[in-house]
Amino acid sequence: MPSSQSKVESKATSSNDNNNYASINDNSADGESVPKKKEVCRSGPPKHKGNNIFGGLVDKHGRAGGYGGRKKASAVVFIKPGNGEIMVNGKLHTEYFRSWIRRMELVLPFAITQTLTKFDAWATVRGGGLTGQSRAVQMGISRALVNWDPRYYPFLDERGLLTSDTRQVERKKPGQKKARKKFAWVRR
Repeated sequence: MPSSQSKVESKATSSNDNNNYASINDNSADGESVPKKKEVCRSGPPKHKGNNIFGGLVDKHGRAGGYGGRKKASAVVFIKPGNGEIMVNGKLHTEYFRSWIRRMELVLPFAITQTLTKFDAWATVRGGGLTGQSRAVQMGISRALVNWDPRYYPFLDERGLLTSDTRQVERKKPGQKKARKKFAWVRR
């Protein structure tokens, strides 16, 4: 039975394609060496030049992004250092969400991480109602903050701002008035 070394040599010499791997005993006649496979550093995520925080995910424009969803609403949020302005679909959040409860939901991640006046946020949200949209933007802001600085993760996670709420509207059943409500019972 041939040894494993001779199998590798025979496979390397029989292939005619452009191979980037060198065989075990590669003796080139003309002195050229076959390029070896590039080694990858597995020490962890690199420091980003944008915010100088280890593990932060910031794009080339210096902003961190996050996605949030609730019911039928979905939001894409970007944050960047600024003075605390929050824009939702091109409007100020005070104009888009008239209710103070919805506004409070938007600023909650910034209040927890004590960054209320340190970041500007831009959100694009679609689908659902105002409650679902405000919760979707809230989750997007929370995930963007964690992408900016991973040290915010435990503070936002213990308050449930990074966990998606998977509850959906229950469907209406046939023969019933609504999902759970029944028609009035009639004796005859």
